Parts: sequence; structure tokens; C-alpha cells
Amino acid sequence: MSPLRLASLVALLVVLVLGVPLNVRTAPNNEMVLYDLFARDAGRGAVLYRDMVDNRPPGVFAVHRAVRAAVGWSNEGLHAVDLAVVGAAFALLVGLLPTRPAGVRAFALAVLAAFYLSVLEWQHVQADTWALLPAALALRLRRRQLGRLAGGGGRGTAAWGVLEGLAWGAAVWLKPHLLLVAASAWAAGAAWAWRAGVGGRRVAADAAAVFVGGLVAGGAGVAAMAAGGLLGPYLNHAREYLPEYFAADLYGPGGRWRAWQGVLVRNTPWAFAYLAGVGVAVGVIGQDAFGKRSAGDVAGDAGPPGRLLLAAAVVGWAAQAWGLQHVFDYVHTGGMALALALLIGVAASLPGRAGPAALAAVGAVAAVGFVGSLPGRVDAWAACVSGPDTPALRDRLARLSFTLWEDAAAVSLFVRRDGLMTGELAVLPDSLMPVWIDTGLSPPGRFFMVTNNLIGFAGRRAEIVRSLQTPRLRAVAVDLRLLRAENLALGLEAAPLPADWYGPRRWADRVRFRAGPYAVVAVTADELPRFLADVSVYDVVGR
Repeated sequence: MSPLRLASLVALLVVLVLGVPLNVRTAPNNEMVLYDLFARDAGRGAVLYRDMVDNRPPGVFAVHRAVRAAVGWSNEGLHAVDLAVVGAAFALLVGLLPTRPAGVRAFALAVLAAFYLSVLEWQHVQADTWALLPAALALRLRRRQLGRLAGGGGRGTAAWGVLEGLAWGAAVWLKPHLLLVAASAWAAGAAWAWRAGVGGRRVAADAAAVFVGGLVAGGAGVAAMAAGGLLGPYLNHAREYLPEYFAADLYGPGGRWRAWQGVLVRNTPWAFAYLAGVGVAVGVIGQDAFGKRSAGDVAGDAGPPGRLLLAAAVVGWAAQAWGLQHVFDYVHTGGMALALALLIGVAASLPGRAGPAALAAVGAVAAVGFVGSLPGRVDAWAACVSGPDTPALRDRLARLSFTLWEDAAAVSLFVRRDGLMTGELAVLPDSLMPVWIDTGLSPPGRFFMVTNNLIGFAGRRAEIVRSLQTPRLRAVAVDLRLLRAENLALGLEAAPLPADWYGPRRWADRVRFRAGPYAVVAVTADELPRFLADVSVYDVVGR
């Protein structure tokens, strides 16, 4: 066994032993709670997009419901599935790397494991990252297809193209933006094949086969939506809501740049490796797609097309994440993984001492990123291995303060003891959505992520507030950290509020319960718009 392989396997074992227990016991993020709410209420007869507003494609929720049906409703079960999905994607990606030096693929697995087990909890169990699995499969199929084309084609070539299209179709059902990644990878491969002497007709036939596979996947998805009664509500949502969300200014003047800075800081050092990977990817595309290549170069797993396809995927992913999406950390997780794999593949191919030095640099980045994620969390490792899933443990493991789990549990206990029923309670902050899970109640109206929707659909704030004004409304749960508009960006900064401050004094005697920053205030349906205006959460009066 080569020294690199041995060291990499030892490092991988250490990363898994330390990181997996911390990961599977980490609290669910807002999206995980939202998916659970949708899955639960769909089982009660609610229809996605008609009774529950969200911008994600239906594939996300179909997969989530299937996972919950298979593993149950535990937090650990969902995280375990997430690790299995992402681990399978990483295993497929490292197959695009060269086999020399011996052990480089094991090294890549160790680096990717350290990466994913050290990123923020916000980046786990996300559609963007799960879409990396079918995308990685499609990249592997594309690499094999290039070998067939350069070798003269052969029986079954078209069928493999259709299979690749199906894989890309599955990725797009999870994240439509990955169409850009698919187009980038296919175009780079086509340019390479043309330079390798593959005729235009065969390249066109291959494109048609991939396109047919994509159409089959798309048609199957549309048929499933129609059968489930989702097609009409989704088309209405796409027409009425999506354009406003895509055009929404979530950050205010200069806020987008501050949000970018936040992504870089929270994902150091991985984000800087990502930026470096994008630059390297552009160079690789220029060399491997437009430099002269022979058909023999595509033979085997170690051929240049592997790193070319990785490079094209990195560029495509960065383009859609930076250019088409809002600035959220999780939209870049797949791109970071692709960039790390590409950097390792390029480093492995450098001549002389440059190759080992470059691999050592990538390994140092991985060590810094993983070790830097442990302080404040690793002391809970024993509790993660053998203890129960408790709100206190979730708070110990949290690196973001979206939800304060002990305080949220206290709110849930109050709601149950007070006998509040569905329609009698509104929950404004997304950080308190777990209350709906804990109590078994359903949110009023169609807007489950109220904070997110009030920002993303600013022109529909009056509609959102009306949806909360159920006739029986008698209490509203708020998060005092979000009572000032300037602190709304990603919900990461807490406003410096006095401990006894609940907004204007007219509401002081209405506070029925307080746990940390969370307060439950007695508010009726008619009073709700004035309450929101008084506590300065959002400008909703008169809109």
C-alpha cells in the first residue's frame, strides 16, 4: 500500500469517527423542518403550491416524503440518508480523477469527507447538494461516452446517451438550475470530441440521445405532477410568485456584497479553494477542450476528459449559483466539492515535486477546515454517540443561531399547556417552525416560512398577513432578535434589545410567555397588522 493511500485512509477514518456522530446529531436546519412540515401536512390532505407556498421544484418534496417513509421521522435518520447520498456522489466524483499517484482517489475521499462534515448545518440535507448525486453519475456516464465516441462508437452508444439524459433530468428535478451544469459539461465534452476527430454527425446524434433522456425524465415528472394534482398549482405558482422571488432584493443597498462576504467568512477555507478551483477550471477547459487531443487520450479512467468534465461542471455550477440564485451558503456546497475534486486531479498531474506539494497544500486546507469546525462541538462527541437527542445537545452542536432549541422547546410546551389549536397561533420567525412539528399543529394559511416569504414576496406582504388572520387567532410567537429590519440579513445578527423590551408598551401586558428571545404575545386577527407595524418587523400596514 502506498504511503499516500495509507495516510489518506487513516485520515478518512479519523474524519468519519469524529465527524459523523457530530453531524447526525446536529439539529435540523430551517429547510429540513419545512420539508417535514410539507410531508406531514401533505399526508393530511394539503396540496403543495396550492395549500403550501414554496419555490422549490416538486422533486425535492417527493424525495423527502419517500425518505421519511423509509427511515421514519428521526433527525438522525434524515442526516444518515444525507451522508449516504453525498457520500455516493463523492465516490462517483473521485472516479473522474487519475489513478496516479497511487492513493490519490483515497486522498480525495478524505478531503471531501472533511469538507462536508465541517460545513455549517445550513448546508446539509439541501436539494442543491442532493442533486450532485445524479449530476456526478451523469458526469461519469459522459466520460465513458466520450471514450465510446472517440473509439468509433459501437453498439448501445445511443442508449448510454439516453441514460445520461435521465441522470441529468433527475438532477434538474431536484434543482432546475443544474441545466446550466449539464449544458456546460456536454459542450466541453463535445469540443474535446471534435478535436479528437469525432465526426459532427456522431456528436449531434449523441446530443440527441442525451436530449431524449432528459425529455423522458421531464415527461415522467410532469405526468407524476398531473397525477398528483400538482401541475395546475405549480404552474400558477411559477407564473404568479416565482418572478417576484427571483427579482426580490433580499439584502438592501450594498447588502448583496455583505452577504457574499458572509459566505466567504462562514466557509473559510473552503470558499477560497472554490474560487481557486474556478480559476483552474477555466484553464483546464482551454487546455483539454481546445488543445489538440487524440482518441487514445480518452482510454481508461485516467484520461484528460475526467478533469475536463470536472472543470466544466465547476464553471457551470459557479455560473448558476453566482448568477442565477440568491446568496445562500448551501447553493455553493456542490460547487465547492467539485472544485476540490478538480484541484486534486490537477495537482496529481503536475510533474516532479510540484504534484506532491500541491496535494499537500490541498490536504492542509482540509485539515484547517475540519479541525476549525470542532471547537465548541467535539466535547459533545460522547453524548452524540450514546446520549439522547435533546434540545440542549442541539444547542451545543449549533454553529448558527437560527433556532435556540431549548427556548423553542419551552415555547412548544407552553403552546400545548395553553391548549392552543390550529388556527389560534401564528409563528412569525422561521426559527420557530419546529413548534409546528413538536405540537402537531399546522401553520395558518399557505405561507409556512413567514419571515422568508415576507422578504421574498415583499409585494405580497398584505396577502401573507391576511393568510395569518384566521378568525380564531389569539396568539403570535415572535423572535426578538428579528424585530429590527436592519438585522434581517440571513438572520445571523441579534439586535441589542433590553431584556424586558417587547416593542411599544401597548403590547407589554399582552406577553403571555417568554423563553430567551422568543415571546408569545396575545394578538387577535384584527390586531395583527398593527402589531406587526408596532414592533417594526415589516412594513405591512396599508400594503
